[in-house]
Amino acid sequence: MSLTSAEIGAVVTELQGVLPGQILSKINSPIDKSIQFVFRRNVLWIQWHAGMTRLNLVDKKIPSHKTPEPWVMKARAELRGRILQSIEQLGDDRIVELKFSGSPSRSLLVELFGKSKVLILGAKREIIVPLVGNTASGFYRLPPDDRLSVHNDNRFGKADCKTLSVNRAVEEFYSSRAAEHRLSAAKAKLRKELRAKEKKLLRKISAMEKDLKRTEKTEELSRQAQAIKYQLSTLRKGQNRALLPDPFDPSAQMIEVELDPALDPLQNMQKKFSKAKRLNGAKGKIGPRLTHARAELENLRELYLRVAMADSEQALSELRPQTDSLKATAFSSSTTRNKSKRRQPYRIYTSAKGLTIMVGKSGKDNHQLTFHVAKGHDMWFHATGAAGAHVVVRLERGKDLDEQSLLDAATLAATNSPSANDSKVEVTYTKVKNVHPIKNAPPGKVSVSNVRTILVRMEPERIRRLKESLLVV
Repeated sequence: MSLTSAEIGAVVTELQGVLPGQILSKINSPIDKSIQFVFRRNVLWIQWHAGMTRLNLVDKKIPSHKTPEPWVMKARAELRGRILQSIEQLGDDRIVELKFSGSPSRSLLVELFGKSKVLILGAKREIIVPLVGNTASGFYRLPPDDRLSVHNDNRFGKADCKTLSVNRAVEEFYSSRAAEHRLSAAKAKLRKELRAKEKKLLRKISAMEKDLKRTEKTEELSRQAQAIKYQLSTLRKGQNRALLPDPFDPSAQMIEVELDPALDPLQNMQKKFSKAKRLNGAKGKIGPRLTHARAELENLRELYLRVAMADSEQALSELRPQTDSLKATAFSSSTTRNKSKRRQPYRIYTSAKGLTIMVGKSGKDNHQLTFHVAKGHDMWFHATGAAGAHVVVRLERGKDLDEQSLLDAATLAATNSPSANDSKVEVTYTKVKNVHPIKNAPPGKVSVSNVRTILVRMEPERIRRLKESLLVV
């Protein structure tokens, strides 16, 4: 709730005992809908946020890190360096006027109700500069008395010019409200981001489910292709469909086979075999990706609940890294993928413990991955003494790499090197910050310090699991 007329009157009464006679040295607006006057010994804060409208002294000035808005610059030009002569409440209303010395005469008037106004007036109360709010040019006139609110209680006690008790109580009350307001606004922004990611992820999951459903036709296409194969001599070009014996049914039940009339029987058979093979290959990739996307959706919804339950700005800031790293899945089915999408210089795999592993596709891609994508605290792998892919494991700052993820990354470095067919391969690994490009050397050629090595056994089951975790990017 904003300050009432009675509360503004108590605040102004206390201000009249301390502010007049002081030089106005600074004017700024640290947050939107606010103005801060820095005097020699005191700082006056005026704010007109909905439900938070107030004016009072604050213990210390709030730093302003943003470029001053034009209205702030105009206020500085008219008022900075002047001495405050008086401050008063007008008409027992939520209107306060600050009068300053100097020539030409200037005063600042603030209406703290409705669509608040901040105006600079001249000696005859003519409007010199309308800083905030829409107002007609001419002379300022007080609003009619019948506009005054009937809610005119005072929650902060009687004015005391010695202790400034009302000003202190107002500051304490609204500082607490401001923290609640910031937390609420931050939570709303974060929830909006998560909802957008959820919608994107749901669209991708829906597309993958449709693609997976299409792969169910694989067996039927193979059956039809085999039926055509055994009946090639009985078919002719131009047919739309044919009833043929089912080669997989011992009783030779007839099945209906759709044909492309523009193709001859052999071409129809090859087309169905080719489509069945393509769908079967897609099925093996879509399944793991769909599982991964559903797990990510579950994590996102859990994080959404944690954001909603955060009870402090500190608790919310601790969740921020997770929301920043939680991206909607970058994969989609081969039939819906945007072919104009920018090529990525790496392939993405997932370790047994859920960590992201990136594998460079070429020498130039290795350079791009290591020096433009990876972060210094990520872990870097490469087959020892051989050409091959740069492999990077994403790590949170300060986190160590678990044993299974280490073996997974080392295996990928080995399988993407000339030693891929060996039973054991030595792999070098270190932090990305220890990897440096060599001047005038081919892309991907690097020097490495603080290295460790591991002799990795080429385990077929591990290799198979890593291949299944591949995401198309």
